[in-house]
Amino acid sequence: MLCFWRPQRLIAGFTLWNLWLPMLGGAFLVGGAAHVLHSQAQQLAAVAQMGALVQNARLALDAMSSDVRMAGYNPSSLRFDGLTYTPQGLHVRSDLNGDGDTTDPEEDIRYTYDAAQQRILRVESTGSSTLAEQIQDFRVAGLDGAGQPTTAPSQIRQVQITVVTQQPANTETSDSRPYTLTTLIHLRNPVPGAMHDPS
Repeated sequence: MLCFWRPQRLIAGFTLWNLWLPMLGGAFLVGGAAHVLHSQAQQLAAVAQMGALVQNARLALDAMSSDVRMAGYNPSSLRFDGLTYTPQGLHVRSDLNGDGDTTDPEEDIRYTYDAAQQRILRVESTGSSTLAEQIQDFRVAGLDGAGQPTTAPSQIRQVQITVVTQQPANTETSDSRPYTLTTLIHLRNPVPGAMHDPS
């Protein structure tokens, strides 16, 4: 019987270096993926917050537009100024229920800008409330039928309202661009007493 002798191969295991190198590479990949996910979550939160601010400003413009369109409504022929404005405020009056006065709720409304608190306030006979917050600027202008600025009471046919909102400065996100929203409201009711208050 013939026997062949074979040299035995050395069976070697993994060294520490062989284990650490792939583990280190995997840790870098997991860390990079975690960083990307974290930065995307921050950006998503910033976009959502800015979207909420813009929506808040749009709702404020919509509420003001609705009230301005009703300015001067007067089925009882009562004599009053339906619309007065300042560069940063509006005063809207109407006799909605036709009872001969403008003292009922929703009939005498003022919109004012509180620059210190960066908000627009809605003030009426039942009290005041914050209409919009984080407002950087609020401007009102009276326009004639051709869209030209006017302060003549008999020529005001439109009101232009501009609201500027901006996300507060944040160290995590650098995006704090201001967003400007403007609406042009055509007055439905004749407003013979519409006046510009220069103060």
